[in-house]
Amino acid sequence: RPTGANVATIGLWSSLLQRFTVAGRSYVQGNIPLGLLAGQAMPVATPLCLPQTNKFPGSRIPLPNGEFGAGIALGPADEVRMTIARADADSFADQISLDCVQFPDDERDPVNEIYRLMRNHGIGEPVFVGSETTYLAAGTSFQSEVLPQPPNARALRRTALRAVILDGTTGRPANFELGAIAATTMNNLLAQTWTSFQRAPQNGFAPARSILGLPGYDPATGIVDMQENERSMIEIQFAGTAAADAGIDVHLLHCFEGRDINARTLEAANAIS
Repeated sequence: RPTGANVATIGLWSSLLQRFTVAGRSYVQGNIPLGLLAGQAMPVATPLCLPQTNKFPGSRIPLPNGEFGAGIALGPADEVRMTIARADADSFADQISLDCVQFPDDERDPVNEIYRLMRNHGIGEPVFVGSETTYLAAGTSFQSEVLPQPPNARALRRTALRAVILDGTTGRPANFELGAIAATTMNNLLAQTWTSFQRAPQNGFAPARSILGLPGYDPATGIVDMQENERSMIEIQFAGTAAADAGIDVHLLHCFEGRDINARTLEAANAIS
């Protein structure tokens, strides 16, 4: 729940999620703007009318609305802890809700196998890794290379890649989507993604938003099954004529879920740019 003087323009973007643990197991690496995870974090002027979602990206947990998502197995005594940092003194998150689904009380119900796989092997559990850079000069590049550390899973599926451009002082997302190529906006970024074991799924840099999504909009190009110790990689290229802006930050988010290492491997979707 956002509160403060600038809620209409900032929403929850000015709050950074620094820690998210359940029963001591860590599901977050790096600092992540809440807006990249929370479906209700968009400002009033939602860019490009992008949809919202209240689920972690994933494929294992059936949800009441017919969709699937990732989830964390919660036991009756498990404690959830989060550490939130404020980027703006006047607007921030003062309350967070986690949506949960209930598994059948009858342990013989076969759907409980999903819970057991999460609890014992981390299959279906999300892992989030964030990185960031200041807005660089035109013609330069930034590479985000991360090695996810799942608390339980032996192998991971990369389920989504997300990004947002924020004012580094206030967390304000104003104009981070719209604007000319020469401006410090998402329209001034090109992106390419691959992994340390696999080639890039597209044959060149593409407009950033076609690769890097927001909650409710997760392009399929970057979805791929990864092996143990495989690194996820994003490179963004600053186009146009905009000079470097030390006051603007580009936040990147790599999303994963634990998978069955013995199951059939999903290869990356391909795109031509």
